[in-house]
This record gives sequence, C-alpha cells and structure tokens, in this order.
Amino acid sequence: MEIKVTLDASPALLAALQAIAGSLTAKPAAPAPKEAAPKKAVTPKPAPADMPLEIVATEPEPKQTEPVNNAHTIDELRALAVPKSKAGKKDDIKAWLTDHNFNSLADLAPTHFEAFHKFITHL
Repeated sequence: MEIKVTLDASPALLAALQAIAGSLTAKPAAPAPKEAAPKKAVTPKPAPADMPLEIVATEPEPKQTEPVNNAHTIDELRALAVPKSKAGKKDDIKAWLTDHNFNSLADLAPTHFEAFHKFITHL
C-alpha cells in the first residue's frame, strides 16, 4: 500500500517526516520472542523552542450560487462573461481573474462577485 501526502513544511520538519517515513518502509526487525516483557510507554519530548510547530487546518471556501447580501450569483456572472468572451474579451477576463488570484470563473470567491460584476459590465 502506498500513501502520498503533500505538505508545505519547513526544511527541519520535512527532514523529520522523511526520517519517519524511511523507518516505516525499512525492513522490519526480527520478531521479538513470544514471551518478551511488555514495553513501557514512551512520553514524547516537547519540540525545541527554536522550532515552532503550528498546524493549521484550512477548508476551502464553499462555492456559492445563492446571493450573498443581495449580491450576484456565479450563474449570473457566467451568463454575463460568456458573450463577452465570445466577443473577443477572453484575454481581458482571464487577466482580471489571474490578477485576483483565480484560475477560472468557477474558482471566483463570493466576496469577489460584486467586483467581477462591475468589471464585466464595463468591459
């Protein structure tokens, strides 16, 4: 079984994770005798003060088709953008989306609907 995880991590954290992954894929040690004494629980040491560790869980902003505070919907914006795109303004639309860190109209965050609406109606 192969599990692939992608993380944005500091070089020190990345090295530690690679060491752990390497130990998991290494050949297992010889099996212990059946009557081996139980092992004591090991308490992990805290991370050094110079190596701060912050884990932040983020969830993508949900795509929204319903109006937010009487704003425009993504469907309305798409309906305005398609004729402009077919009329030769596709590069202008793509440039606006890229300038605002969106790959496509489908990625447009609801907080940007009003700004895109103003842009597309004046295009």
